[in-house]
Amino acid sequence: MSFLFLSVILFSLSLAFGNPGKDVSEWEKLRADDMKLFHSLKQELNTIRVENQQLSSDNQKLSERLSALESTDSLHRLGRQTGSNVAFYAIIRQNIPHVSDHQTLHYEYTYTNDGNAYTPSTGVFTCPTSGTYVFHWSINQAVPTSGLGGTITTSLLNNGRFVGMLQTGDNNVPASSSNSAILNLRVGDRIYVQVTQASSDAYIGQTYSGFSGFKLF
Repeated sequence: MSFLFLSVILFSLSLAFGNPGKDVSEWEKLRADDMKLFHSLKQELNTIRVENQQLSSDNQKLSERLSALESTDSLHRLGRQTGSNVAFYAIIRQNIPHVSDHQTLHYEYTYTNDGNAYTPSTGVFTCPTSGTYVFHWSINQAVPTSGLGGTITTSLLNNGRFVGMLQTGDNNVPASSSNSAILNLRVGDRIYVQVTQASSDAYIGQTYSGFSGFKLF
């Protein structure tokens, strides 16, 4: 009788509390599943973070490239606007009775000076924008009242370097001559006409000696 009662009690306890070993096994399985899900989510989060960093880097590069393109386009527009208005024409308005070697000629009277790149007081053209330019200069060798004339050799210089030469005059006969040059220039290049060699009686006459230039493209 007591054995039967004890069996009933044990059966009742097993129903009430279940199988402890089975509960622990199920809990460990759930914990393992949760850890697996956690690691999977963590890996996906890291992947998303790396992708976001790559997108941020790509956006930065695209932004920098766009800024560079905009700057280049602005410079090109500015160059076209400025370059289309670069042209000058000037003459020597006063006789130069005494010409010396290495003298820079001042074509002091300007008819045209679009872009203000030519300085009449110095006779120097300073390139405002890079490009191809056309220059032309002429010299009038006049005969003074003494009846004596001379020869004059002039040169077109680019930053002190010879890029063209011209000889004018034949003793007592008035003469004019001219020359041209097409030059590829950079910003800041200085173009001017200089006397390379002149005889002691060389004489440059007014009005007929000119210096001009313009940007071709």
